[in-house]
Amino acid sequence: MKKIISILLCSLISLVSGLILANPVELPTVWLYRLSFDAQQQWKMKLGVQGSFDSVLISSSSGRSKYLFDEALYNDFKLITADSLDNPVNINPAGDSVTIITWFKKWNKEQQDTLTETVIFGDYPNATLPAPGEGQSIGALFPEYLWNKYHCLFEEATPLKGAVHGYIYDMDNNPVTGGMFNFSPYPVGVACMEEGYFSDGFKVNADGSYSINLYSAFYKTNLIWLCDRDELYNTCFHYFVIDTLQIEPLDLTVLPDTDVEQNIYLNEVINDIPQTRHGAGNLFKIFPNPLQESTLRYEVAVPVKSTRAYVELYSAEGKMVQQYRIQDNSGELPMPSKLNKGVYLLRFRLNGKIRQVLQLVKQ
Repeated sequence: MKKIISILLCSLISLVSGLILANPVELPTVWLYRLSFDAQQQWKMKLGVQGSFDSVLISSSSGRSKYLFDEALYNDFKLITADSLDNPVNINPAGDSVTIITWFKKWNKEQQDTLTETVIFGDYPNATLPAPGEGQSIGALFPEYLWNKYHCLFEEATPLKGAVHGYIYDMDNNPVTGGMFNFSPYPVGVACMEEGYFSDGFKVNADGSYSINLYSAFYKTNLIWLCDRDELYNTCFHYFVIDTLQIEPLDLTVLPDTDVEQNIYLNEVINDIPQTRHGAGNLFKIFPNPLQESTLRYEVAVPVKSTRAYVELYSAEGKMVQQYRIQDNSGELPMPSKLNKGVYLLRFRLNGKIRQVLQLVKQ
């Protein structure tokens, strides 16, 4: 009898756990949707709210204070000013560090977790973006991200950008000819860089010149990405990166609607700049494409038996779906059984370097 009861209890626990995992409780969150200043330099803050909170703590260089929620909000916004707080907190419009802290109970009601969001702007130390001007505000570039927020300047709902142009030089001070590049977000002291999506990258012209539009922010980095040439997307995202190169450190301020001149100086040798575009070239081939079968065939034009050769299948959003170890110059790649129809990317990686990126259409 005891054994039967134990089995029933274990089954019940497994069922409850399965239901929880299958239907996860949506985590509550509060995020900075907009921070702006009026003509009298008084601040107002619009918070996006998802879930039930008793209060939120807002701090700046002048102090900290609580805002008490009088109702539970779901997918809604709450406008807060200094007068809304228990004790008024000043935010310096020329530059400040503003932090929003919220606490919530986890689904088991026993553990408490914290969400913290900080934005540093203007002339405050370690600021990542300029102070907002008249008619401008600071807001989250990707508000749907729960744990990490990336802030930029906005005018109404439009993120503001500036232009950067210049030349890129190799270690011998000669202009780099051709290639697709992007500023690497690692390491970086900038608000608007996340997985390379802060810009589409830039092409270098035959004379070594380049131009790019960037979100208005402070950019600090000493790395640059070299990407495969991509005529389909015309971008240099993280899944097209062939190499990460050291450059002379950049400390760049991009203000709205400005054009900044900034030369780039490489601190290491580029072994190979891809000149063939996305889907071209004979190094790595796949067929049939479009694919209607469950197996994709491939051919590689270089010896791979004594190398570390891989083929990586990515979704169009940049998520790895499958990785294959390649040990023969031709063969078959079994596709995942539940691969949805759509556009995918195949990266051919040889000895740690991405040598080619191809588009695959699954029908």
